[in-house]
Amino acid sequence: MEELKSNRKEHVIVFSKVIKAGKRVYYLDVKQNRSGELFLTITESKRKTTEDDNDSQVQYEKHKIFLYQEDFDKFKDGFAEALGYINSWNASHPDEYRRQIQRYNSMKKDDSTAFTQTRTDEGQTDDFSFDNSKYNVEMDF
Repeated sequence: MEELKSNRKEHVIVFSKVIKAGKRVYYLDVKQNRSGELFLTITESKRKTTEDDNDSQVQYEKHKIFLYQEDFDKFKDGFAEALGYINSWNASHPDEYRRQIQRYNSMKKDDSTAFTQTRTDEGQTDDFSFDNSKYNVEMDF
């Protein structure tokens, strides 16, 4: 990784990860404050195009979350619980889940996907099966 980058005088970025997801980009930045404490900044950047009479302009809408070390375990547990709820809901609402996947697949622009083709009990393929391994939440802070 690159050398430490200074975001502000008091915050130094010690690790950074970029996750591209369609029109959204997520930035996970581990920062260090002046006293040496680490914290996580999660930034969502969403591309918005505005149409003007003469041309279109691209703007980016950004949202940030600051997550401090004392909250990591609570966040990890809550995040895992929320993903578990979504997986359970998807399993109990297969028709709605299929519609969501179809909409997602029609909107995505890149080839990377969290969905995989699997075989069902009847020997047919199910193009909309959820790949649980993509959402295994194991965070060791």
